[in-house]
Amino acid sequence: MLDHSSGLGDYFRPENRAAIEAAKTATDLLPLALASPPAFQPGSKRAYSNSGFIVLGAVIEKVSGQSWAAFIQNEIIDPVGMTDTRLDSVGGATPMSQMSPEGKLDKPRSAFGPVLASPAGGMFSTPADLSRLLSAVFGGRLLSKATLAVLLTPRPDPAGGPGLFGYGFVIREMPTSKVGIGGGAPGVNADVAYFPEAGWQLVALSNFDPPVATEMNRVLEQVVSSRDAPGACAAALADPKLRVPPVMLAAPVGGRGALTTLPR
Repeated sequence: MLDHSSGLGDYFRPENRAAIEAAKTATDLLPLALASPPAFQPGSKRAYSNSGFIVLGAVIEKVSGQSWAAFIQNEIIDPVGMTDTRLDSVGGATPMSQMSPEGKLDKPRSAFGPVLASPAGGMFSTPADLSRLLSAVFGGRLLSKATLAVLLTPRPDPAGGPGLFGYGFVIREMPTSKVGIGGGAPGVNADVAYFPEAGWQLVALSNFDPPVATEMNRVLEQVVSSRDAPGACAAALADPKLRVPPVMLAAPVGGRGALTTLPR
C-alpha cells in the first residue's frame, strides 16, 4: 500500500461525498476504500491509490487506539512544532478551480474539499511548516536511520513502468538525488521535494488547479541548480509550456534552503 502496488483504487467518487464529509476517522472510510476488489494482483504493478492510504490509516487507529487525526497531531504535528498545520478546514484557503464535468470554466470557482483530513490527504499547512517536517524527517528527529533507509529504498515498478518509489515517496537518483511527493485535486496542488546531496528543500503550495505548484517546483529546481540563477529563472518562466501564473514569485522561508511560492 505504501508504494501503491496494492491494487486498491480511489474512494473519492461523487456518490461517496456525503460519507466522506461525515467521516471522523479512517475507520469510518474503510467501507468506501474496500468497496471494490483489487484491480490487479497485489504487487504485480503500481497505480496510485487513495484507498490504500485509508487502509493504512485504519491500521494506525487499530494499533495506537487513537483516531488517525489524533495520532498525527500527537506524534508528528505537535512534536515538530507545525503550529500552522491543521487537520480541518477552519481558517484554510478556499480551493479555487476552473475544472468542471463540462470542461474548463472561464472563471475559477470554489471547489469541493474535505472538511476533515484523512490519510489520503486534505490537511492544511504552510511551506514553513512543511519545511519543519522535512527537516525533522531527514534530520533524524522523527525516524531512526534504519527506518528512514527502508522508506527511501528505491523500488522500481513491478510491471516495468517508469519511475522509482520508496514507501510513500517518489525517488529520483539522476541527475541529482531527489525525494519528494506531490498531489492535487480540483482547486489544490502541492509539491514537496528534498535534495539529500545539497540539503535543499523545495515546497510549493497552491489553492488553484494542478499543475501550478508542480510546475513552480520544476522552475525552482532549475533555478537553484544553475550557476546563473537569474538567467535560469528567466528561461524557465519564458517556457511556453509553463502554466504557472506569472504573479507567482519564489521567496526564501525558514529552514535550510527552503523555498516557497508567494502571491504578488
